[in-house]
Amino acid sequence: PALTNDDVPYTFGVRFSTSVTGFVKGVRFLTSGDVSAVPGNYTGQLWTNTGTQLASGTFAGPITPDSWQELLFTEPILISAGTPYVASYSTTGGLTGPFTNGSVTALAGGGLFIPGTPVAFPTTSTNNNYWADVIFAPNNYSFVLNSVTDALGCTNNPGTPLQTLNVASVD
Repeated sequence: PALTNDDVPYTFGVRFSTSVTGFVKGVRFLTSGDVSAVPGNYTGQLWTNTGTQLASGTFAGPITPDSWQELLFTEPILISAGTPYVASYSTTGGLTGPFTNGSVTALAGGGLFIPGTPVAFPTTSTNNNYWADVIFAPNNYSFVLNSVTDALGCTNNPGTPLQTLNVASVD
C-alpha cells in the first residue's frame, strides 16, 4: 500500500524569540493522548532561523500520553534577544497569534513541520500549534539584595542595598 502523510516521519517545530539574552537548556513537547499509537524514537533540535542546527538529542523514554516530554542538551546554547530561532522535535510516527510565557514568545504563524525525513529543519509554516517549546534561562538576573544570612544565622543588613556580593564555591 502507498504511504500517507500519517505513515512517514515528521519533524514538528515552533519559531520563537526571547526578550532577553539567555540559554536554551533543552526542548520539550506535549504528547497527544494517542502517543502509544505512534511508537518510535523521538529527538529534539534547536536551529537558527535559517536552518543551522545548534543542538540535538534524544528524548529518554518512555514517552507517555498527555504529558510534557523534556530533553536537556549536553550543553546550554546561548541565544540572542530578539532573534528568531526554531525548536523542533522529530518522531517516526495552531498559532494564529503570538503566545508569550515569561520572556519567550512563540511567534504568530510559527508552527512548522516537514514530513518524510527522520530529522530535518522544518520549513513548512502553519498556524497549527505543535506544542514544541524550549527550556530557557535568562543570561542574567536583576534583583535588590538587602541582607545576607550565613549558615550560622548571622545577618549582614547594611541598611542600603548591597552593591557587591562575593560568592565562594564550596567543593
